[in-house]
Amino acid sequence: PQHPQPPKFVLFAAISFSFRAQPVLNMKFATLAVLATSASAAAESLSVKYVGPSKPLNIPAVVHDVPNENLCDVVGGDLPSECDCTPNDVGGDISCSFSLFSDEITLSANVQPCASPADIAFEIQDTTFDIDYTKTVSMDDTEKFDIPGLTFGIPDVATASAVMDVTVGGDLDDVTLTLALDACATVVGFSVCGSDLTSELPWTVLEGSYDFSNICQ
Repeated sequence: PQHPQPPKFVLFAAISFSFRAQPVLNMKFATLAVLATSASAAAESLSVKYVGPSKPLNIPAVVHDVPNENLCDVVGGDLPSECDCTPNDVGGDISCSFSLFSDEITLSANVQPCASPADIAFEIQDTTFDIDYTKTVSMDDTEKFDIPGLTFGIPDVATASAVMDVTVGGDLDDVTLTLALDACATVVGFSVCGSDLTSELPWTVLEGSYDFSNICQ
C-alpha cells in the first residue's frame, strides 16, 4: 500500500528552517572564533609582559665570614694615610713618612705579636738632625721614652723634646695598642706635653684594641 505524502506545508516549513538556521549558526561560529582568537592574543600578551614568579622566592642570603689574614688586615684601617703596612710571618712592618714642625720624619714600627717573645721594634729617623734612633719594647709594656737629639720648635711656646708614647698590653684576642710621637717642654717650671702644647701633637700611628688571635696560628 502507498504511504501518504506529508503535507506540503510541513515540508516547506522544514526546508525553510534549514535555510534560515544555517546563517545563524555560521554567525555564532564566527563569533566564537573571534572570541577565541582575542582570548589567545590576550593570553599571549600577558605571557610576554610577565617577568617574574607568582610569589617571591625565599632564597636565604649566604654570608661568608672571612677572617683577617695578617696584622695589616687587622690594623690597616686605623693607620694614617702617611703610613704603609707590610705583613710578615710574625706580624707586620708599619712605616710612616710625615712632616712635623717643618721636620721630615720617618717612623717605622715592626709589630710582632706572634714572635717569641712578642715585641715592637721602633726606628725613628729625622734628616734635619741626622737622627736614626731604634728601640725595642715588649708586648706587655707602657713607656714614654725620649728620642735623643730630636727637638721641635713650637711657635710661641717653647722648644720641645720628642718622646715616643707606647702602650701595649692584654691577650692576643684583645691587645691594647697605642703608638704615638709626642713632645714635651718645660713651661713656667712645669712639664707640658702633647695637645697641651699644640694641636699638632701627638702624632698618632695607632690607638685601639686589636684581635691578633687569628693571625698567630
